[in-house]
Amino acid sequence: MPPSVVEIIAGLGRVGASLLLLGTPLIALASLRRGSARHLLAPVVVACLLVGPFLILELVNRRTYSETFPLQLFAMMWLMAFCFAFIFIPTTRNLMPGRTGSANPLVVLPGLASLFLLAWGWIALVSDQMPCFLGVPVCD
Repeated sequence: MPPSVVEIIAGLGRVGASLLLLGTPLIALASLRRGSARHLLAPVVVACLLVGPFLILELVNRRTYSETFPLQLFAMMWLMAFCFAFIFIPTTRNLMPGRTGSANPLVVLPGLASLFLLAWGWIALVSDQMPCFLGVPVCD
């Protein structure tokens, strides 16, 4: 019996998520050789390391259900983790002793507020979706 359209789309979603997770660091590494994206490498790697275990949980625990792969969920998780790392690295460098302007609250406070909101949103998203990652049937 030929596969249904839903099965084909679900399979493409799994492949697309794997390519997104594995391909993004490779693109960053290729750009690193040219020197144009050197500042993006660490946030990309951090985001992939944070989202990777949840992607694996989803692929292992939900493959028996006839649901489409939640590519939007993982794209949002990856984007939030990337933005967190992208803001976190310069903010911590500004807080290091010996840096000029490191005590300037106009520089540090917006970054810390953004980090707090991103962490709060990411933790809320993961805690809301944890039953789905663990394979609970009929989770939303």
